[in-house]
Amino acid sequence: MALASYRISAPFEISGGYRDTRASSADGIQDAARYQQVSLREMYHLSRSTTLHTLQAYQHASEQTPGAPSSL
Repeated sequence: MALASYRISAPFEISGGYRDTRASSADGIQDAARYQQVSLREMYHLSRSTTLHTLQAYQHASEQTPGAPSSL
């Protein structure tokens, strides 16, 4: 997992992250599942007590998961 955060100006801050998750080869599966996720978060501080948050994320899954059919 990797995270980074940067304050662009006093009220505006962005953060980003990346996570790579791999399953172990179990139950006779040769190509174990792999999940890659990228996320981006923005924060805008309107005042000391009010902040706007937005979050975007993308996840890509590949290979096989135990118990799942190999093709659809």
